[in-house]
Amino acid sequence: MTSRTAKPVHNENVPFRKIVDRVKAVAAGSAPLPEWAGKTVYVNEAARHHWTAPKVVQRAKLAALTKLIADNQDLLGAIRKRTPASVAELARCVQRSDSNVSRSLGKLEKFGIVKLQLGEGNAKRPVLAADRLVIEFDVASGEVIVNRRGSTPPDASLASQPTHAS
Repeated sequence: MTSRTAKPVHNENVPFRKIVDRVKAVAAGSAPLPEWAGKTVYVNEAARHHWTAPKVVQRAKLAALTKLIADNQDLLGAIRKRTPASVAELARCVQRSDSNVSRSLGKLEKFGIVKLQLGEGNAKRPVLAADRLVIEFDVASGEVIVNRRGSTPPDASLASQPTHAS
């Protein structure tokens, strides 16, 4: 079995078990804060890359992306505030037809703005896939590169998430 290690931002390797033991000891009052306290610590290089590298989603024209987001503010707001269990429930929340909402969610999914997860039965549950979008605009061509920030990792297990040691 390979040993899991955490990699602080300063490129210092800290074994995962050491992080857990030290955090428990600090919480119990039996150890001082470690040198990596207050810094973001990752359990491996793949996790660090996932949380720090920009995620290029799709190239598009700025006008198309702007219109898509503006036309679907009601959907995005309802997903964030109401966390609907299905596309049909979201359609009822925003008073639009199921097919219209489904089509809009498909477009938003292509840009990485929303994700359709498996819900109960065959239902697809819409969730926000990004908290923020970082947009790079090429003034000559009008192309836009959309980078997601704050997205949910494909495997949301504890081992792939950053640990904020403090």
